[in-house]
Amino acid sequence: MIITDFCGSTSNPNERRKRYQSRKLEMLTFLKDSLERRLAAVNASINTLEVQINSTKE
Repeated sequence: MIITDFCGSTSNPNERRKRYQSRKLEMLTFLKDSLERRLAAVNASINTLEVQINSTKE
């Protein structure tokens, strides 16, 4: 699919650039969402450990 978009494309450069930027935006958005999920999981683990540590101190 990607090869045909670049090699067999008859569209003008502006359309190709717009398509490239759209794909790049999708990829970066996916990466951002993935990192946000991972960060939320890390924050939840930290909070859980803090609660456990504080409960054992009392």
